[in-house]
Amino acid sequence: MKRFTAYGLLSCACVFLWAHCAANPYPMESVLTSGTYLSEGKRVPVQTFTLQDYVVSLVDFQWDDPQKNGGIHDVNWRWYHDGRLVSSSGKSVSFTSTPFTLRTRRAAATLGIGHFKVETVVDGNLAGSSEFDITP
Repeated sequence: MKRFTAYGLLSCACVFLWAHCAANPYPMESVLTSGTYLSEGKRVPVQTFTLQDYVVSLVDFQWDDPQKNGGIHDVNWRWYHDGRLVSSSGKSVSFTSTPFTLRTRRAAATLGIGHFKVETVVDGNLAGSSEFDITP
């Protein structure tokens, strides 16, 4: 029982230190690009995609002290078609080092044709938003 209690206290101490040693990340840039460009190592802004493309949303974060981690944050991505929510996903993400990039992607064919928006929300706050169109 002592071993379990000591382990529990150690775990709590590690979480406490992680949270208090973390920096405060802030969004710097939001870029919407294609899967093709990203696979080539390019971050070319794209606003119109075809059904054969992957839509990739990148949101860059930074914080002032590079010696600190950015902490653990709840991240949600929301995809809208003509103002209606069509896809949502989320997870807890550890912002390990500055600069840090959050990335999400969807196959354009699964979204369909029309006007869209993707939002990146961190800890309940909008960090990035991009509008785009998908054509045949």
